[in-house]
Amino acid sequence: MPPFHVEWTMVIDAADPTEAALRAWEAMRRKGSSANSFVTRAEIRPGKFVTEIIDLQDLWEGEELTPEQATLMEAMLVSGLD
Repeated sequence: MPPFHVEWTMVIDAADPTEAALRAWEAMRRKGSSANSFVTRAEIRPGKFVTEIIDLQDLWEGEELTPEQATLMEAMLVSGLD
C-alpha cells in the first residue's frame, strides 16, 4: 500500500501569502468547519505518481461509497463532533 500525500485546497482572497495562510488556518480551525474536497497523490512506482481529486460530499450524497467506506466516514464524522 503506497503512502498518500493529501492536500486541502481552498481559494482565499488576501493581500499576500502570509495573510492567505492565516485566513486558511482560521477557516480550518473554526468550529463547525468542514473540508470535503481533497487532492491525493500516491507514488505507485519510483517516479510515477497518481493524483486524484476526491470530493467526499459528492461521494456521500451520490452514495458512491462502498459500505466499508461509508462506515469509516460516519465514524470519523461522529468522532469529530466530540
